[in-house]
Amino acid sequence: HYIPWLNKQTGKFFRLPTEVEWEYAARAGTSNKYSWGDSDSSSWANYHKNKDGTTPVRSYSPNKFGLYDMHGNVWEMVQDCWIDSYFGAQNDANARQGGGDCSSVVIRGGSWLNSASTVRSASRYWAIIFRRHDSVGFRLVLDS
Repeated sequence: HYIPWLNKQTGKFFRLPTEVEWEYAARAGTSNKYSWGDSDSSSWANYHKNKDGTTPVRSYSPNKFGLYDMHGNVWEMVQDCWIDSYFGAQNDANARQGGGDCSSVVIRGGSWLNSASTVRSASRYWAIIFRRHDSVGFRLVLDS
C-alpha cells in the first residue's frame, strides 16, 4: 500500500528491486562474500546481535556504489516470489513472478539477528507478504 501511495504523492515511479538488482547493488562490483571483502568483521554491518536491535541508516560505511546497509540491519524484500533455488531462472534482471510460492517474497541481506553467513551478498531467504517483523524492511528503486 505504501508504494502506490508514494508514487501518487510524488508523481514518480518507485518499486521494490528485483532479486538480481538487489544482489548487483549489494555486491557493488565485487565478487566477494560481502561488498567490503571476505572478512566477516561486524565493524562493517549490524549483524549477529552486535547491537541491541536495528541501527540508524548510515551507521556504517557505504559500499562502492554509495549504498548503505546492504548487509545486515534488516532483511530487504524484493519483488520476486519465493523459489528455493535458481533452477529455471531467466538471465535478465526481471523478477521471478511464477513457478514458486507467491504468497512469500524473497528477502536479502540478513538482519541484526543473523550470523555472518546469512548477511553474505549471495544469501537469500523468504518472508510471508504483509507479515510484520522487526528484522524485515525494504529499499526502493526509483525508475526514471
